[in-house]
Amino acid sequence: LLRRRLTASSDGASKAALPQSTLREDVASIRQWFANLIGPTLRGRPACKPTMPAVIPTVVEELKQVMDGELSWTFVDCGCGQGTMLQPMRNATVDGRRLFQRVVG
Repeated sequence: LLRRRLTASSDGASKAALPQSTLREDVASIRQWFANLIGPTLRGRPACKPTMPAVIPTVVEELKQVMDGELSWTFVDCGCGQGTMLQPMRNATVDGRRLFQRVVG
């Protein structure tokens, strides 16, 4: 779960980076995740699909907003096995420094 964090914008005003999700939203998200994983598997189809390239910049920007300034994080791609997220996450930077210390997939 993501914590609500306040970040200072360039003009000094504070704003909420992401609203905190409710328990109901979390349960619905988990239920949907399992339905997307188990349903296709039971029908004999692959459950995972590669990340669409158009979505990757949005994922990177969202991660930047919730990660602390340490930049000692490891990105682990547990996706479909095609490694679509590996190179973009390896190349992602914040203030000229790599967003992830290690990228594993």
